[in-house]
Formats: sequence, C-alpha cells, structure tokens
Amino acid sequence: MKLRIIVIFLSIFILVISSYGFAREYELLRAPQSSMLKLSMAWRPFLKKLEKDTGISLKLKLFKRRKAFEKYLNRGKYDFLFANPYYSLLVKDKFDYQPIVRSDSKRLVGIIVVSKESTFSITELNGKLIAFPGKNALAASMLVRSFLVQKGIQFSPVYTQSHQNTYLAVLNNTVIAGGGIFRTLNDFKEKSQLKVIYKTPSIAMHPLSVHIRVPEKVKNQVTKFIFNLAQSQSGRKILKRIKLSKPVMVDFNRDYEVLRELKIKNFSSLQL
Repeated sequence: MKLRIIVIFLSIFILVISSYGFAREYELLRAPQSSMLKLSMAWRPFLKKLEKDTGISLKLKLFKRRKAFEKYLNRGKYDFLFANPYYSLLVKDKFDYQPIVRSDSKRLVGIIVVSKESTFSITELNGKLIAFPGKNALAASMLVRSFLVQKGIQFSPVYTQSHQNTYLAVLNNTVIAGGGIFRTLNDFKEKSQLKVIYKTPSIAMHPLSVHIRVPEKVKNQVTKFIFNLAQSQSGRKILKRIKLSKPVMVDFNRDYEVLRELKIKNFSSLQL
C-alpha cells in the first residue's frame, strides 16, 4: 500500500514539474569569442539568477576551438544558442532555431585599416593583398569582403588567425590593408599607427536563439526574465557581461535578412 502511494505521489510530482517546463536541464551553446574561463565567468551570474527566479536550468556549453564549436553547431542538439548572426542564420534555416532577443546597445560594423602614412583610398585596394582575422569572422572578414565585392574591388585575401595579427601585418607592410572591428582596434596597443578608411553598413548584434522543441512556456519565461533584468541596475550589469544590454525582441527580416541579400554564405567556409 505504501509503495503504491509513493508511486502515485511521484507520478503526480513529475506531471506537475513537466507542466512548468522544468522536467530537464536545457543546454545553451555559446560561440567561442573569448576564453572558456572568461565566458563561463561572464555567464555565471545570469544562469544562477535565471534558475533562482524561474526554476529553469541552463547548462552552458563552451568550446575552446572554433572548429569544434562549428562541428557541434551542426548537430542541432542544443536548446539555446548565443552566436553571431551568420551562425544564427544557418541554424535557423537548417534546424528551425528562432532568434528571439538581441542587444540594441551596439551594431556589428566591419572596418578596413591601413597604416597611418598610407594614402590608399578604398578604390585603390583593387588587386592588392588584404589581411583578415579568419574566413568566418563575420564583421571583420565576411562583411568586409562582401562589400568589397559589391563595389567591384578585386583583392587577394590573407587570413592571419587573429585581429592582432591582421593589424600587425598592416603595420609591417606585409599587406596594404586589413579587416577588423572597432573593439579590437581600440584594444590594439599601436592603434595610433593605423587609420580607418572604410566601415561597412551595420547589422544587428548576436541574438539568443531557441529551438522549436523547447516548450513555449520556457521560451517566454526566459525572454521575460531578460527584460526584467533590464529594469534594474544590477540586472543591467548582468546583461552587459553577456552582451545583451538593452534587450529588444528580434525581428528577423529587419535585423538579419540583409545577410541573405549580401549572399554572405558565399564568403564563409562553413555551410551546414
């Protein structure tokens, strides 16, 4: 009799928990923009408060190497994704992930830099060597290369594996120009020896995406939690750490459809 009561109680408990969408832990995949330790520390306050306030547990999935991340990205097994707009576009098309929230505090802009003494204009880069951090770097490489092609400028790309190496290649006259972004240029110790001769039109920042298999109730609670954080100073600090300052709902056509118009997939080695 006691055993039967326990079984009934556990069954009811499981049904109640399931109805709230908390029956299991959800996985959040984060693209490797910086070290795993730095990303883990940045996301910890957000994840801890999310579980405390809503009961929703998100497990952060990180990778040290971008290739390993992209391989896992192609599996489509994670529940949430925070990554650049190109990755988000790929998984939306292939796996039905839906971008839901993004930051409205900044915009993604690619830049082209030359040495301070250079007299080259953007049109004079035709036929020249131009350095980029990597083929799949969205703003610093893919956006810049797509806009150069649109302008009819032919060039030979050199991939240096990092923003710093790109800027150094320009300073050392290994290349005439290099692609980058303002944040990494501002962090570059010898930035005063470089100048920006071109910046791309901007696009919206990284969205938080969710797979359609995640219950609507869970998706809505996570969204509401993010907007609630934005209402307090302490919450805004948490959002700033994970690059979700001034959160707004995503309008895909408004925010990211431009990536299709630019045929951005033609400038990436990653095709899911």
